[in-house]
Amino acid sequence: MIAQVNGFTTETMLAGLLFISALLTSCSELAYAPIGGPPVGEYAPGTQPYGADGSVTDAQAIAVESLAWPQSRADMVGGLGYPAHMTEWADYYSYQGRWLVIRYSGPEAVGYQYEDK
Repeated sequence: MIAQVNGFTTETMLAGLLFISALLTSCSELAYAPIGGPPVGEYAPGTQPYGADGSVTDAQAIAVESLAWPQSRADMVGGLGYPAHMTEWADYYSYQGRWLVIRYSGPEAVGYQYEDK
């Protein structure tokens, strides 16, 4: 017998749980991948903001922490929106009074870190 909860069948829920489990298992080495390029520090001093709100929610920050790296810049912008500030090496998103910094090596996002504003 297939149970149904909020429109989801048992099969659908099991498939979703398996997907999430596989995703989390593949993310055992969470955070900070080694990165080339200049130190991030303060976002490109003297440059203008990118022009977007550039903030992330708790759910988006948790999703970033759970990612397997590397990711494409397009996927990062697709999931987080446009950053508040952007350099060749990093995107800066406002999160709870700090910066969530996505680090890049060329077109690939290779890690993240939090920085004080």
